[in-house]
Amino acid sequence: MTALHILGLPHTSTTSWWSTYPYTQKVRRFATMMFETGYDVYLYAGPDNEAKVTEHVPLVTHEEQNAWWPDWDRENEVWNGFDLDAEWWKTFNRRAIEAISQRAGKRDLIGIIAGRCQQPVADAFPGLIAMEWGVGYEGITSRFRCFESYAWMHHVYGRNGIADGAFFDTVVPNSYEPGEFFPQGEPEDYFLYMGRMIPRKGLAVVAEIAKHFRVITAGQGDQRVPGAVHVGPVRGRDRLELLQGAKALLAPTGYIEPFGGVVVEAMLCGTPAITTDWGAFPELIEPGVTGARCRMLTDFLAAAERIDEIDRKEVAQIAEQRWTTTGTAPAYGRWLNRLCALYRDGWYIQRRGEPWAP
Repeated sequence: MTALHILGLPHTSTTSWWSTYPYTQKVRRFATMMFETGYDVYLYAGPDNEAKVTEHVPLVTHEEQNAWWPDWDRENEVWNGFDLDAEWWKTFNRRAIEAISQRAGKRDLIGIIAGRCQQPVADAFPGLIAMEWGVGYEGITSRFRCFESYAWMHHVYGRNGIADGAFFDTVVPNSYEPGEFFPQGEPEDYFLYMGRMIPRKGLAVVAEIAKHFRVITAGQGDQRVPGAVHVGPVRGRDRLELLQGAKALLAPTGYIEPFGGVVVEAMLCGTPAITTDWGAFPELIEPGVTGARCRMLTDFLAAAERIDEIDRKEVAQIAEQRWTTTGTAPAYGRWLNRLCALYRDGWYIQRRGEPWAP
């Protein structure tokens, strides 16, 4: 049977403590989801692990992480060490190549999650299919890619000069484990911004909303929103309760958002989201049903004023149907089956009883 060799990241561990690092959580959930689907999953990652896998292969130690980033405030600072020539990537990739060499079969798949930073691992196994399975970045390197949203797929195609579609690419949204986020009671009287505290996330818009409504901000970074209460990075129960208690989540991202995971986290809690009207948000938000998509300040303020009209139970039901691993596992399975077909008849392979694509 095909085994999956999934790469993590050198600066984290695949544990829930790293909930402020979306890609680490994607790795943790994806590895568990595919293992529970029936795949053998080998996870090559940091020193600690909570994902359910066939084998966790730690490639770096706590001591190495502390030596590489002695001044990094893991609680409050966003990590940005995506330099392929850095010691941590060279060490991580070299050890990954050695470990995969000892475990890989002839028709296995290698899953990379950091684009060009992990390209040396893919290059070391020309006989195996390397896939980028959670693409929310621009620096694609593999021939076979799974994007977080259709908006991001088309954006990346344009940025990379790709004018034709690719039959073996796909789109599968990010997903969460059943019960990881859930509704609880009535909302309190605050709006919530949760994410990196940087201008491009729309903090100026949040500041305008804070002039009229009570706003709490949570996340990493040194920017602050005038008029809002900042609680810093939140994890675990604190994160869940903040999302459950908000009247709405504010996600006025200025750039083309690849997905916007915190929006789905909020909706799984029954909390609608107020977002901008581009990137992945049109794929997530149905105006008046799960939230609002806005372009003018008056749109944001009107949405905040009318947010109580939205049925929070319906928000949670929609989110659970669309963005839990129960729903996305079959979509990933269909994509992996297509990739495995490349070891045989490829595009021309014929199987009866296939479900509706994609």
